[in-house]
Amino acid sequence: MLGSGLVLLPAALYAADSSRWIQPEADTVIAEWSVDSLKPAAADDSSSPSVRADASQPTSLDETFRLAAQPGGSWRFDSIALHLSSSSANDPAYASQPKSYYEARLLQHQHRFDDAADKLNALTTADTLAFINVRLLLAQIRYQQGNTEAAESLCRSLTLHWSAGLVATCLASVSNHYNPSLVRLMEQTEPATHTQQLRLWINSQIARQYALGGEHRLAWEALESERRESGLEVMTVPDVVLWGQLAADFLNPTERLTLLTPLGQGRYTDDAILLLLGQASQDCDQRCPSRLRADWLEQLDERMTLRAQRNDLSYAGVLAEYFLTIDQQPGTALYWAEQHAALNHDPQARSLLQRARTQASNSGGNS
Repeated sequence: MLGSGLVLLPAALYAADSSRWIQPEADTVIAEWSVDSLKPAAADDSSSPSVRADASQPTSLDETFRLAAQPGGSWRFDSIALHLSSSSANDPAYASQPKSYYEARLLQHQHRFDDAADKLNALTTADTLAFINVRLLLAQIRYQQGNTEAAESLCRSLTLHWSAGLVATCLASVSNHYNPSLVRLMEQTEPATHTQQLRLWINSQIARQYALGGEHRLAWEALESERRESGLEVMTVPDVVLWGQLAADFLNPTERLTLLTPLGQGRYTDDAILLLLGQASQDCDQRCPSRLRADWLEQLDERMTLRAQRNDLSYAGVLAEYFLTIDQQPGTALYWAEQHAALNHDPQARSLLQRARTQASNSGGNS
């Protein structure tokens, strides 16, 4: 069974378009990237450890991509971009995968799916693990391009190299329909034989499948077991968002906001997490202690206003959700959903667009 060096792929939710992380307030620069570092040395925190790509850490890029998918970790994509642009193909950081593979992962993150696919198609490798990782990434990219058939074919091409349960997990990750057979195969995999990252991925797809099938209790139980064992902070942002949405049905407002609050207290709160905190705070209304409600809605409003002013298409999906659920401007929500669907052709983008169209139609198209 292969697994110890496997790279698993989060959804490409955020774009890295700068070598500096910009705080939403007044364009203040709060972190500068070092050329030889994969973690920023923040201006007011010289004690921050660096994740260096040197011979002693040949898998540091894999680890940094993994950490970038966690809450508060999206700033790492800027640092990865800088490292890729300033290093040679012989850099020790590329011991486990060729440089062009990591470049493709970054292009995927930037929603440049055609360019990412071209890089992957040009790759040739005799290494089985590298072959699996390339196929996994290409399957996800084809899915994001809306080519589900090609994505499923890429997953099935792994049958000779992977167990049935892991092939089923790949297929589940590129499907937008509930398939009980895939769920059974995933649930039959033996967790003890997998790394934590692989186990998280399997569990994530089980929860996603149950959610697609309307089995919200089972989806919740899958994600909640992961939260209890590992914590929300090590789950991917999409998994935390799904957990937070399901939590509205299974936790009281105070419990939900209490568990989510630590994710918003770091320096680099993700837009999707801030949206979740805003929604939870709105649901709490006056039922939660004031210390919990804090100013999440105010922070969210400020962040979304600046994103919209900058016409930041990388966050079009979050903006659409914000104007659908928080600010409730159907016409504006439809605009951002259309921008998101133009960049992302996966079923989730189409579903968001349909929701926005329905709400705009029901409101008579008013903003």
